[in-house]
Amino acid sequence: MLGGTICAERTAIVKAVTEDMRTFTALAVTTDVASTISPCGICRQVLREFCALEMPVYLVAAGYDPSKPSEEGEGEEESDGKMVLETTLGALLPHSFGPEDLPRA
Repeated sequence: MLGGTICAERTAIVKAVTEDMRTFTALAVTTDVASTISPCGICRQVLREFCALEMPVYLVAAGYDPSKPSEEGEGEEESDGKMVLETTLGALLPHSFGPEDLPRA
């Protein structure tokens, strides 16, 4: 069982925020395994604190090579599914709690 460790996604967001970067347009999550994987629950919530629900999130499987052009339907699929899966933060964290839910003082 994995505990609440500091993942790459949270490290990237925390580093950006501490450098006064607060606007994000997209996120790519890469892995060294054959299938795409998504951020853990803690990372999803941290991302929610700083990113729009509509922000694209690209889940990238190992072996994806953007420099290799692929013909339609070729090279983007692997045995377990897509090499790159595009989703949104809102799809990864439905019914979320975000900054707009906090009372304004």
